[in-house]
Amino acid sequence: MRLCVFFIFLFSFKIICSQVDSSKAVVYFKPKDAIIYLDGKKIESKKELRTISAGVHYIKAWAPKYELFTDSFLVKKKENKFYSKKLVYTDGYKIYIAKKRSRILTYTVPAIFAAGFASTYYKIYLDYDKKINQTYSEALDLQVTYKNSFSPQEFETNYSDYYKKVDDYEDLKKRQKNSKTQGIVISSTLAATAITVFIIQLTRKKTTYQETPLLSKITPGFNPINKQICLTVNLY
Repeated sequence: MRLCVFFIFLFSFKIICSQVDSSKAVVYFKPKDAIIYLDGKKIESKKELRTISAGVHYIKAWAPKYELFTDSFLVKKKENKFYSKKLVYTDGYKIYIAKKRSRILTYTVPAIFAAGFASTYYKIYLDYDKKINQTYSEALDLQVTYKNSFSPQEFETNYSDYYKKVDDYEDLKKRQKNSKTQGIVISSTLAATAITVFIIQLTRKKTTYQETPLLSKITPGFNPINKQICLTVNLY
């Protein structure tokens, strides 16, 4: 009986001592849905301290679209270790994203330019409209002035100013019309280009991404060569 009590006491003392001397670590990966194995045991990515033994630990992580990550890190006795990593996209996924962006840009760029030109020429049209109204008003004032002139010299001067203003009015109307036509032609051409390219893109095969290799799950294994925890990749 006493021997049993002694062993229980010794076991409890050992547990308490191990807890006092134990280390802790935060293991966190991006993206959050990464599959992580620490020393062959699947764990969750958390920004929380977890109890861990002192020594070298082996870690592997993977997530869809990302490269398989492998590493090891040392945890000292009574140390609080913060281990944070960001997984890297696979080359295949990088190429897929680049092609997808390229497809979008081929028709969005002309569309943006079309909208930009249309907006610019509309603003120019409104500016001409403002100048035309102002010139027309000034011409009416000059018409009244030359009709109410007292002397022939005054009449001739005011009459000349009036018809000069009328010429300015007609010139502004003509320039406004040309600017409007130019804006419509350029904007319509760019819009037609964007629509044409968009239709062509729809007829083409869509850009797709496929995992290489197609990873379905990761299971812990043991590599007898370097005596390290490794991952076995199972294909679909």
